[in-house]
Amino acid sequence: MKTILLILLALTITTLNLKAKSQTGNATLDSLLAELPKAKGDTNEVNLLGKISFSFYSTNPNKGIEYGLKGVKLAKKIKWR
Repeated sequence: MKTILLILLALTITTLNLKAKSQTGNATLDSLLAELPKAKGDTNEVNLLGKISFSFYSTNPNKGIEYGLKGVKLAKKIKWR
């Protein structure tokens, strides 16, 4: 009986911890996305796109790849200026 209670307690704590991390991650991602229109096409924007890309890794990997590729494209463009 004690074992079952300990397992249920551990599962509850893990679930609550994951939910809190998910909500924090969404707030961070929202703030990064809000900064993107203000970006000026420099290395700061490349870094921002990288952070956005990484933020999407667990929720929407395809979107993360999309932002990552934008960052790579911009980085190549900056390199050849």
